[in-house]
Amino acid sequence: MKNYYIICLGLILVVQHCVTSPIPDDEQIDEHNKLYIEVLKDLTEFALKTGDELREFITKVVDEMEQNNELPDKDLSHRQQDKFVKSFEKVKNSEGDPNMLDLYTLTGNIIDFATDEFTVKDEQTKKVIEKYKLVEFSEKIREAVTKFYDHISEEFETYAHELDETQKQEQQKLFDWHKDFSGTSELKDKFNEIVSFFELFKPTLGKE
Repeated sequence: MKNYYIICLGLILVVQHCVTSPIPDDEQIDEHNKLYIEVLKDLTEFALKTGDELREFITKVVDEMEQNNELPDKDLSHRQQDKFVKSFEKVKNSEGDPNMLDLYTLTGNIIDFATDEFTVKDEQTKKVIEKYKLVEFSEKIREAVTKFYDHISEEFETYAHELDETQKQEQQKLFDWHKDFSGTSELKDKFNEIVSFFELFKPTLGKE
């Protein structure tokens, strides 16, 4: 039997999202920057709110599939479920100061689910997808991701409007970043740009 649990709920697998290279120390921007603080707050709130909704959904689906003997591999299914729940709890229990890699992992898993097209040829898998409304819930998560991205752009526009010309020149890297962020419509690519944004202030990737 085809393991349709992995196909339907592949978001549990941890995906490594990264920028091409770390930012040199002498090119970093002060992390006390107002925009950095606001975007970090927005990302944390988004990851916790949407992650909690996804956690509840996954738990419910896995429990129902198990009760209906629809899990081809119970151990694997529960291990994958536990990985997502733990990634959520790490951020939730961080007392407002989450580890950036934990935040990237949780958000990346959310976006993986939002971008899953659930295209399958197996008839049994198709029935499971329809039965548990995986596509509908994925669309709901995708809408939340899109709203989050739109809000980030609004935050940037508000911040940029408050800068004088000298400050704009000093923070040209932020304007270059926003141009790249606005220039892509793919949800995963936009998330990689979000990671790039934080790396401008407080590099995390590529460090021990």
